[in-house]
Amino acid sequence: MGLLAGSMCLAAAARAAEEPGKALGEKMQKVWAQQQKAGRTAPEQKAPEQKAPEVKAFTPEELFKAANWDEASTQSFFLDAVLNNNLDIDPSLTRALRLMPEDFREGLLRGAAAFAKAFVQNPVFPEEYLKRRKDILGYEPAQEDPNFPIAAQELVRMRLRAFLGDTADVDFGAKVELKWWRVYFADEKYEAKSPLWKKCFRLGPRLTRVARELASAWLAELEPPKQP
Repeated sequence: MGLLAGSMCLAAAARAAEEPGKALGEKMQKVWAQQQKAGRTAPEQKAPEQKAPEVKAFTPEELFKAANWDEASTQSFFLDAVLNNNLDIDPSLTRALRLMPEDFREGLLRGAAAFAKAFVQNPVFPEEYLKRRKDILGYEPAQEDPNFPIAAQELVRMRLRAFLGDTADVDFGAKVELKWWRVYFADEKYEAKSPLWKKCFRLGPRLTRVARELASAWLAELEPPKQP
């Protein structure tokens, strides 16, 4: 997840790629309505000087229901994301999420990040990582490579560091333009930015801030203690 928390908001609908965007949006709306009925959504901020209450993370059940996932497919998607250091998200899914309230998207992001953290602690994660490392990348079990270390948690740390480094300077005011039926950044230096930078640009400042906070806190937990 050199992506990890930073792109998990977008990833949360990936397994529903076969569904039309309208159907996915309706599914998300149902989850949102249930959360409002249960009082799980944050109340409106009444005064500018008040700090908005933290949005509650989706439970795994809410995450799966909104994204048309199950536990096994979510774990598989996360493993692929860690190996590829990117998320290949269908544009229709991104559009469906954009139609949802920002509190919904933040709750989904927090829930996805919590699921990812729990999965990394699951013995299944290193086992499946080493299996894919061998079957997909061709590494022998004892063959070390700094880009794909044997220790699965070290790769997670690498991805988190990469995400925080890549997204430290996202310019949300960057201008875009339409060329040949595609949207490009007007400034070539932004067009040359990493996929993670561009995904956070599309996420917007609030969700990028939350993603970076989650990633930073998780990285601090994973870093080995400093020697005195």
